Amino acid sequence: MLNFCYRKCNDFFIYSKKTFLNYVLGAFVIAIVVSTIMSPNITIALNGQYNRSDGAISWLCYVALMFIAMNIEYPKNVVRYIMYAMMPFVY
Repeated sequence: MLNFCYRKCNDFFIYSKKTFLNYVLGAFVIAIVVSTIMSPNITIALNGQYNRSDGAISWLCYVALMFIAMNIEYPKNVVRYIMYAMMPFVY
């Protein structure tokens, strides 16, 4: 099972784009994990507080969504349709 996970992660990182922003996101993830481990209260660091702040789990999910959105190849016409759909929110 561990070998399967290693191979899938390795394939994912080989075929993803190698951009500067991906390395910055990786450094940000490392900083989140280290700050969570070094926290005096790990439960609050992981979950956050009610109505106050996001925890490490939320931040890691945000980073994962951004990483996926950055590495998807979108066709040009889809990008144009999204831009036209967002026009009413600009004006």
